[in-house]
Amino acid sequence: MHPTLIPDLINSCLKHQIFPQTFKEAKVSMILKPNKDPTCTNAYRPISLLKVLAKTLERVICDYLNHEMTPPPITTQTTLPTPHSHHTQNPMQAPQHPTLSPNQYGFRKSMTAEAAINRVLTHLKTLTLTPQYTIAISFDIEAAFDSMLYQGILNNAKHLQLPPYIQNILHSYLHNRIVEYNGTYYSPEKGCPQGSPLSGILFLIPINEVTEIIKPPFHSILFSDDLSVHLRSSNPQRAHRLLQNKINKIHDWLSLRGFRKSGPKTNLVIFQKKS
Repeated sequence: MHPTLIPDLINSCLKHQIFPQTFKEAKVSMILKPNKDPTCTNAYRPISLLKVLAKTLERVICDYLNHEMTPPPITTQTTLPTPHSHHTQNPMQAPQHPTLSPNQYGFRKSMTAEAAINRVLTHLKTLTLTPQYTIAISFDIEAAFDSMLYQGILNNAKHLQLPPYIQNILHSYLHNRIVEYNGTYYSPEKGCPQGSPLSGILFLIPINEVTEIIKPPFHSILFSDDLSVHLRSSNPQRAHRLLQNKINKIHDWLSLRGFRKSGPKTNLVIFQKKS
């Protein structure tokens, strides 16, 4: 095989803003989750087996998405190579459009679980300076990756004002996908393949909008499909009432977009200064 064959293939896909049809085919294997009842349908995780070249192209697209959705350092001029030579403006230059919420963690450089935990701890440490309470509720979005509507991803990519070349590649990637399970073929309209390098960062696109309905005095931390909403108040009863109203709005937002909260994984914690 010629040494430039694979790089040439990847560059050609990026130049023409397409994801080849043969790369969109996945064979699903059901993997039993640890300590789950094998007779329950939700005890299995659907893992998509993808072509190696498809995953290679996905990793490249993932890098471009990471760049476009992450604010560059103020003092640094980013000049990475363009994916298609006919562009007059380098699409990898610092984006001049909205990026993901700073409260959104996961699947991006520097936005790690440790960074999210440190942010929460920093907030809680300030309780030593005030007699107020912090009431926090956290919940998990059930079957998050399987519930992503393709059109929702594309609509939110447009809402984030991602560059046209990114929107075109995502449209090609999501259009006419084929899933095979036990010899039967399906054409899904939602759900990104688990086992795909792109699935994680794609999930950040449709879920990002939920942070727009969580404004001060509320605070939020979103790590992939785990959301924490907290409120500081000197009146716990009033805080509970306000927080419940906000959770109702979040529930409605999730339901309209095909998501749902996991009841068993919902927790409420009250933090306060030791007397």
